[in-house]
Amino acid sequence: DRDRCDLGGCGRLLVGTLAAAWRGGVVYVALGGDEHAARRAGYRAQRARRSDRGMSIHRIAVVGGGTMGNGIAHVAAQHGREVRLLDVSAEVLEGAMATIAKNLARQVEREILDESARDATLGRIETSTDVAAGAEGVDLVIEAVPEKAQLKYDLFETLDRAVSPDTILASNTSSISITELAAHTSCPDRVIGMHFMNPVPVMKLIEIIRGLAT
Repeated sequence: DRDRCDLGGCGRLLVGTLAAAWRGGVVYVALGGDEHAARRAGYRAQRARRSDRGMSIHRIAVVGGGTMGNGIAHVAAQHGREVRLLDVSAEVLEGAMATIAKNLARQVEREILDESARDATLGRIETSTDVAAGAEGVDLVIEAVPEKAQLKYDLFETLDRAVSPDTILASNTSSISITELAAHTSCPDRVIGMHFMNPVPVMKLIEIIRGLAT
């Protein structure tokens, strides 16, 4: 199990004031020790007092414009979600949109989509090189950057500061511990793995991975 509880991830989870409460068989972990974490813990307490309600995902940010990232953005937009495709490189984003347009054109040729659906899909995707600003106000962030641990840790810290308390943070990682990624946020309960298969527009399978606190 690649997401077993290793010393590094658990050590970070236990820094400061660690509070855990079981609710519905899921453990929710709150980190104390600074104002930011305390504020997040307060948000979680407010959510716990709310009546149960369904979750709706309407706005998605995809971080990383490479093969996996542009494929995830393509599929999400094709299925009616508003998508922000984010990458620090404008050149990568330009190439990603060209790839999405090419793949959509192939779907039209094969009569999987009609031209109006193709145009609507492209219209639901916007791009930005400002990752923090682009992640604001979305319901779900899917990270699809290169498989480098420190890069992902730094990104999750940035996303944690930028998104709302209800936003789900997902990683497309195939090898890095979700518990370890979650330890770099103040709300590890909302971090999850979503491992898409390549090519994303063709492969329907998604591997869902929970961390220790998910």
